Amino acid sequence: MKLTVALKALGHLLLAPNVILRSHGSQKIYYSTAMRHAKIVLGHIAKERGGKPWKSLIAPNISKLGSDRLRAAYTRVSRKMYGHASRENLIFVNWGYSALDRVGFMPEELGFTSYYVENDLFGFGRDQGRPVIGYLIDSQRPYFDGRGPSDLEGLLNAYQSGAWKSDPDAVALLDGLRSSPMHKYSQYSASADELGIGPEDLVVFGQVESDAAWVKNLSSVRTNVEIVERAVAVAGPGGRVLYKAHPKHKTWKADEKLIAERFPQVVQVDPKVSFKSMLVKKPRVMVNTSGTGLMPGWRAAR
Repeated sequence: MKLTVALKALGHLLLAPNVILRSHGSQKIYYSTAMRHAKIVLGHIAKERGGKPWKSLIAPNISKLGSDRLRAAYTRVSRKMYGHASRENLIFVNWGYSALDRVGFMPEELGFTSYYVENDLFGFGRDQGRPVIGYLIDSQRPYFDGRGPSDLEGLLNAYQSGAWKSDPDAVALLDGLRSSPMHKYSQYSASADELGIGPEDLVVFGQVESDAAWVKNLSSVRTNVEIVERAVAVAGPGGRVLYKAHPKHKTWKADEKLIAERFPQVVQVDPKVSFKSMLVKKPRVMVNTSGTGLMPGWRAAR
């Protein structure tokens, strides 16, 4: 594995001069080192802005090199090479904070323009084999990073609360989102009907603990088990708490065991159950990250 990563790192450095030299031409290049699953997104961004999409053929993940010295050496050489690129024409398109692991630095550190791209909050077609529905592009930071302002935050703060009710398009959009089974992880679609979730129940939606949406925030909890502990305290004696682990959280089995030991009264839900189906009766919801909390809000859950 480490040898493969090292070879990819070398390959990336050998190919980088091509895009660096091209950046001194007349056309803007929208360059990504980590858009493997979303070429269509990169194409949209470049076309909309009158530029050319360019995806790196080799994109190492230097966090897996296993050697601080190798990572430092790669970063040093990479920074020096990309330092010769045109700041005006080479525009980095990053999936989250992926550039740090691909080129070894954040492009804005060297004066480049960056766009941060993420799956949108309404649902994304990539994992369901459907066309792309939408994605977020932010020039300041990924939307999930609560440590500072983002373009999305600015737009939302400028929008008058409740104004959507007088906008027919906004009303139609929200009605469609509420009625559609589509959501970010629609491949997990098992029904929650048999759980009998009611409006007084407290539903906890877990998160991947290493995910940037957690790590890049000033959270007061460190683990999913701590979120459950908070929920039990909020629900109080006799209150019903349900916990659904994130379907992509690799250690959810270990969490399940620990929660069963510490909080046997908590109902643990199969991670494959549809997130959206648990919101039908508008229960109370406890979450740790912004994206997960938005959908319950659409459905008037507390």
